[in-house]
Amino acid sequence: MRYTFGFTHGKLEPNKDLVSKAVEFVAYYEGLELEAYPDAGMWAICYGNRSKKGETTTKKDCDDRLRARVLQVSDYVDRVYNRDFNENQKIALISFNYNVKNYQHVRWRVNNGYSDQSVANSMRLHNKSQGVELPGLVARRNAEYHLFLKPLENRKNYD
Repeated sequence: MRYTFGFTHGKLEPNKDLVSKAVEFVAYYEGLELEAYPDAGMWAICYGNRSKKGETTTKKDCDDRLRARVLQVSDYVDRVYNRDFNENQKIALISFNYNVKNYQHVRWRVNNGYSDQSVANSMRLHNKSQGVELPGLVARRNAEYHLFLKPLENRKNYD
């Protein structure tokens, strides 16, 4: 059974901490699956976590896994990107790195001083799975693109 959680109409509450906002953003685009499902030639469960065929779990376990993985990805972003980001940019990069396994192209652009526009454009290129463009990935990359470029004073609106 697939559940969709997260923000409503693309809005997150501005008083939440960055990690909670990133968790909400990622959960919205990943969706929740309590039973293992095939995903890009592998098995996944929860919010896109790797799994084994036949695995089942609870929403609480999935929420715990999601938060732990978002914290891990947030730490990764802090360590490998040679630049400071505003809150919107960091949430977009956490979501992108949570979902995309080959993100060196984006990291290279950030670390070599390319413009925000160039970085956001390169994030949008990763909208395929096994060579097929997927509407869900297009929507997610577009949301990340707009969020990355959105000035911080408008941080409540993520569309």
